[in-house]
Amino acid sequence: ESAARSVPGVRAVFTARDVPGVNRYGLIKQDQHLFSDGRVRYVGDAVALVVAESPEAAGEGKRAVRVEYRELPAVFDPEEALLPGAPEIHEGGNSVCVSRIERGDAEAALRRADVVVENTYTTSMIEHAFLEPHAALGEIDEEGRVAVHVGTQDPHANLRDVATLLGVPEDRCRIVQATTGGAFGGKIDLTAHGFVALAAYHLKEPVKLVMTREEVF
Repeated sequence: ESAARSVPGVRAVFTARDVPGVNRYGLIKQDQHLFSDGRVRYVGDAVALVVAESPEAAGEGKRAVRVEYRELPAVFDPEEALLPGAPEIHEGGNSVCVSRIERGDAEAALRRADVVVENTYTTSMIEHAFLEPHAALGEIDEEGRVAVHVGTQDPHANLRDVATLLGVPEDRCRIVQATTGGAFGGKIDLTAHGFVALAAYHLKEPVKLVMTREEVF
């Protein structure tokens, strides 16, 4: 971190130690971390945030950050993740939730059916592929609240998560709905919101973040 902070134009470098509230968020279960807290779970996990006066300085600061990794047992298949003895990716197990839906007598309906087709179908991974990447602006508004301007599909859930990260009441934060544009489900959860909120909270000045297309994917 010290090497990144010494880069001309870099204003600050933040990590999990700088999250004043709870370093967790999530729509169904709060199992995502704004910054990795000692364990990186996938290639998109953030370990640090470099805030600078220009994109060039931010890039140079980012390249100055050095991280030491130790490889841990991994799991890459959702069914294998649920087997006994599978590496535990999150505390409390690898199942985020269980939903059981029963309606009517399925076995009787199958016995009455003229045709029963059974097969296993798979499809490729997809990305929402909206035109504009994730972006957000964080600032301290005229009433001293942390305000995040962002295109989002769920400002209410975003407000809850940002307040939790900052450790402040929800009425000390604002999520300002910007033009959402394309989303298709990809702008529900936190993306750039938490980072700009944290930076504005500490620096007391506007901070913006625009993710690269690679970061979006």
